[in-house]
Amino acid sequence: MTGAQLVVKIILEQGTDTVFGLPGGSVLPIFDVLYNEKQHISLVLTSHEQTAAHAADGYARASGKVGVCIATSGPGATNLVTGIAAANMDSSPTVFIVGNIPSARIGTDCFQEVDIVGITIPITKHNYRVRRKSELEPMLRQAFAVAKSGRPGAVVLDIPFDIQTAEIEELGQAVTSSKAAEFDTSQAVGILSEAARPVILAGGGVHSANAEAELLEFSETTGIPVVQTLMGLGSVPNGYKGYAGMAGVYGHACANELVSKADVIIAIGCRFSDRTVAPLRLQPDVRLIHIDIDRSEIGKMVKPACYILGDARAVLSDLAARLCGKPKKVNSAVFGDREYNLPTRLMSQLSTLLGGDTIFVTDVGQHQIWAATALNLCEPRSFITSGGAGVMGFGMGAAVGVQIAQPHKKVVLITGDGSFSMNGMELSVVSRYSLPLLIVIMNNHALGMVRQLQTIFNNGRHSASDIEGTPDFVRLAESFGITARRVENAEQLDVCTAEFLSGSRPMVLECVISPEETVQTHGLTNDENGGSAWKDS
Repeated sequence: MTGAQLVVKIILEQGTDTVFGLPGGSVLPIFDVLYNEKQHISLVLTSHEQTAAHAADGYARASGKVGVCIATSGPGATNLVTGIAAANMDSSPTVFIVGNIPSARIGTDCFQEVDIVGITIPITKHNYRVRRKSELEPMLRQAFAVAKSGRPGAVVLDIPFDIQTAEIEELGQAVTSSKAAEFDTSQAVGILSEAARPVILAGGGVHSANAEAELLEFSETTGIPVVQTLMGLGSVPNGYKGYAGMAGVYGHACANELVSKADVIIAIGCRFSDRTVAPLRLQPDVRLIHIDIDRSEIGKMVKPACYILGDARAVLSDLAARLCGKPKKVNSAVFGDREYNLPTRLMSQLSTLLGGDTIFVTDVGQHQIWAATALNLCEPRSFITSGGAGVMGFGMGAAVGVQIAQPHKKVVLITGDGSFSMNGMELSVVSRYSLPLLIVIMNNHALGMVRQLQTIFNNGRHSASDIEGTPDFVRLAESFGITARRVENAEQLDVCTAEFLSGSRPMVLECVISPEETVQTHGLTNDENGGSAWKDS
C-alpha cells in the first residue's frame, strides 16, 4: 500500500471514525485516500485549520478517543499551532498529521515550507518527522500510543509528500503498552486518618482517567467534600451533597473557604494553576496529598507532604478500600453562595430547561465563568472549555467536534460576541453537516473580561475593549440557513429554548446583556506571580 493508505488504515485501527481538517498541496495523497474510504471514515471540512484543531480536541474530550486533525504544510500547519497548544495544555489525546514538501526539498525554503516540528516542540507531548518510509508505520503507531497513554496530550506527525506516495509494506507491529505503575497509598492513608478538616481538590485529570465514579465513591466512603477546578467541573454532579463548588479566582467563595481552612488537601489530576491558587490563604500546617500520573507536575507549584504517581482510578479505588469502615470526616460546606446577576440567571435557567443530559462547550471570557459557576452539571465530560491556553475562538470548533462525537446528546455552545467573531464562519460547518447545536452568544458589545480587568486595574480606561461594528448575529446566522433569535429577558429564553427542543436543527440565540455585567472575583491580582498563596513547605 502507499504511505497515505497506511495513514488512514492505522487511524481506523485506533477506533477513530472521524477526522477534521483542510486539504492542501502537500497532503493531497492522504485526502485522496479519505475520498475512497468515506464509507468507513468521515472527513469534516472546516473553514480554518485552527477550528479543525479545536474540533479534533472537542471530539477527543467528548468521546475519550484520540482526536485526529490533518492539514497541509506551511500556513496550514502554522494555523494549527493555537489548537495544538490548547489540546496539549488541557491533556486532550490528539494527533495532528501534517503534510510536508518532498524530502529532497526540505531546507531549501520551498513554497509553503515551515519547520512545524521545530515550532511545536514546546507545545506538544511529542512530535515526529518521518524521514524514511520505513519510519512511517512505527511513528504512526507511536503517535497514537503517546497521545493516549499516561497523561494524554497532543502529538504532531510531519509526513513529507514523497513518503505519502511511496509503496510501503505494512509490518502490523502494534506498540506494546507499558505496565501500570505500582504505587503505595500507605502514607496517604496515615495522613488522612489524622485529618480533621480534609478536602478533595478534583482537577481535569479525573476526566482523563475516567475516574469520576471512583472519585464519588471515595468521597462517599470517607465523607470528604469535593471542590473542583475549572477543568474538573462535572467530575461529581452539582447535586451531590458533598460538592462545595469551584475553587479559584472566579470560583465560589464557599469552595475557597473550605480549601483555605483545610488541614489536608487531596489534589487529584490538578496542576495548581494561578487562577486556582491565587485566592487561597492556607493553614500554616496544611498537608497536601498530590495524586497525578505526570511526575513533572509533582512539586512544580507546591511541595506535597505525600504524592502518589499513578492512574487516578486505581489510586482512588485503593484509598477507598483502605479507608472503608473508618469514621467519616465531618467537614461540611454549603454550596450556593454565588450572587446571581442577569447572565448567571440565564445560565442557570438554560441548564434547567435543557435538562441534565446536555454537554456545554464554552469559549473564553466572562461567559465562560458565568457558565462554569451557574450551570447545573450532572454528568462526566459535560463541561468542555479551554482552561490552560484560554483560547478565544475555541468554542465553535470544539462544539462541532463534541456534537459529532456525541450525536444523540444536546450540545450547547456558550460564547461571547468577541470569541464568536474569531471563528464565526464555522457556522458554515454547522449548516453543511446539519449539526443540531444550540449556540448562545452573550453579546455585550465588548471584550468583557478584558474590560472588567481594565476597570479594576486601569481606573476604568477601556482601551480597545469596547467593540463597535459587530454584525447582526441573528441575520448572520440566517444567512447560513440557521434559525436565530434575539433574547433580551428570561421569558424570551424560555420560548426560544422550547423552540430549539421541539426540533433537531441548529439554532443561534443572541442574548443581549450590558457591558457593565461582571463576574465575581476572589483574590484577583495583577501581580506577575499571580498572587499565589501556596507555601514551599
